Amino acid sequence: SNKFQLVHYVRLEERWEIGLGSNESAFSVRARYMLGKDFYLPGKFLTSRIYIPVFVEFFIKLSRGAQFNDVIRLTPGLGYKPNQNLRFHFDLSYHRTRDTAVQGFKSNPYTDIIQESCHLSTF
Repeated sequence: SNKFQLVHYVRLEERWEIGLGSNESAFSVRARYMLGKDFYLPGKFLTSRIYIPVFVEFFIKLSRGAQFNDVIRLTPGLGYKPNQNLRFHFDLSYHRTRDTAVQGFKSNPYTDIIQESCHLSTF
């Protein structure tokens, strides 16, 4: 299809953190916005079913709390769509995170995290 399609969502998230072995707890609220696109590779049989999903997600902290505050998440991947009703993809996420709980103890208050995931979708 020659259509230009984007996927996006907005989430409002409440988070509770309870310290094990202590009486401390924290509550925070944050908003999340994700924008993504699947780029299909040109070609005939096999390559027309292979795609590259790319997503960017922003996290905005809406309340005070001692929890981590994610700033941005970039997620590229590689997917395969064997038919119109089934697809799966593998991706790697890069997180740029600001640790507000221990900011005074680090010279660089940002932490970089890479994680992998696998998704299976049916339509």
